[in-house]
Amino acid sequence: MQRSARRPDTLKGPLLAIRADASREKGTGHIMRSLALAQEWRKRGGRCIFLCSSLPDALQQKIEDESCELHRLSHSGGTAKEAAETSETLQRLHPRWLLVDGYSFDVAYQRRLHPPQYCRIACISDFGPEDFHSPDLVIHPNIAITGDYDTGGMNPRVLAGPQYVLLRSEIRRIHPRTVTKSAARILISVGGSDPGEVAMSVTETLIEKGVTERAAIRVILGPAYPEEGPMGHMENPAVEIVRAPQSMKEHYDWADTAIGSPSTTALELAHHGVPSGLIVTAGNQLKVLEAMQDMDVTTYLGDARESVELQNLEELLDGEQRIPRAQRASELIDGKGPDRLCDELGLPSLQLRPAQAKDARDLWNWANDPGTRAASFNPGEISWESHLAWLDKQLTSSSVALLLVESSLGRLGSVRFETNPRVPDESIISVNLAPEFRGMGLAPLILESGIDVYCAQGPTRTIVAWIKPDNTASIRTFTRAGFTRDDTSTPQDRIKMTLTSPPA
Repeated sequence: MQRSARRPDTLKGPLLAIRADASREKGTGHIMRSLALAQEWRKRGGRCIFLCSSLPDALQQKIEDESCELHRLSHSGGTAKEAAETSETLQRLHPRWLLVDGYSFDVAYQRRLHPPQYCRIACISDFGPEDFHSPDLVIHPNIAITGDYDTGGMNPRVLAGPQYVLLRSEIRRIHPRTVTKSAARILISVGGSDPGEVAMSVTETLIEKGVTERAAIRVILGPAYPEEGPMGHMENPAVEIVRAPQSMKEHYDWADTAIGSPSTTALELAHHGVPSGLIVTAGNQLKVLEAMQDMDVTTYLGDARESVELQNLEELLDGEQRIPRAQRASELIDGKGPDRLCDELGLPSLQLRPAQAKDARDLWNWANDPGTRAASFNPGEISWESHLAWLDKQLTSSSVALLLVESSLGRLGSVRFETNPRVPDESIISVNLAPEFRGMGLAPLILESGIDVYCAQGPTRTIVAWIKPDNTASIRTFTRAGFTRDDTSTPQDRIKMTLTSPPA
């Protein structure tokens, strides 16, 4: 039987605001990679909002499907008016972090931004210091470091390399693939918008070279590709066209060979170990191409801005390097970039377990922290001996559930529940965070997780918290967690807050 007290669905963890755009001209890569971070942020209990001045409908749906909020900006991206509008929006939202991702958001733009005082800024950078202006964190998610990011240990802090590549959860591989010696299923994916109709040119070249006689062709049209675009209306029995798929994973699993651009697509293909040929479609892709060539993990097919001749095509389809290149590529990107970045942004994954005797020292240190003692109704320091006696009683009592909160960042604190002996269907909750993790917006998430674990253990109707009147931080935390203030017959030295289940 499950306990029935439940927090409301309106609980909001730390807010991540993402400033990114997508269009046929700008492509979709900035939205798609920042969405990978948003997925993990939401999974860990945080809230996320995208601020966009341009966004195709298909990507709006994708953002909403991930339970992220969307705010449409009225001014053109990267302009002074848009920076002012974004600043006003941030002042209203009070996010914990602002993530900026886009080539329009240069140093001049970032200088114009005025986020709230406690909002920190992270910038995704592809080229180096010319991409950012005094952020707290720089993220360079690439297969190799392709810019000068040596800050000499000074701010901003830089996270660079393949371990920070942002892959969405639905794309991550489950098992390593077996690479075939020759191509039989070729996937063509050159970005989310393809303004130069490169997919069309590549497909026509493959047909002219007779490749369709020995291999199946599947072309992916991205979410910003227009409905009236010519590639969407090509009629050839050997060519399958897929428009704006929900997930690319099934298509990566289907393919034994791929042709793409040196972009987010190339990093996804590398992660899956698909033998890939790259064709340049924009100048901002050259550094990625150079890095992948230096590592010998891809086959260069040419520059579509000049021609689409698909040089080195046979090397890709049947060459002796196709297997070793694909294997090297798959070893570079493990797909855990979003997890690492959420840790760096201060939103860890939480695990709760019953406290044990071995946790005595941590519990004692947290209990004797000056902030904890000041918030306690008994503010005196606790001796080690009395703490051990108290802990032994907690661990052996059938009316107490003492949970330790562990995370990917370390031990965060504890949550304690005790059945009220005078009101059997009521439990009293207390929370204690380790001092180094206070002020990070984690308390509501820890409350949420603790209540969920406790409510899975047995029946109860109401959870009660007792708080000092001057402890405004705790009052705010419990309010965000759905607790309401109960002023009926309450002593003057404390406030009663309750979380009660709705009537059955």
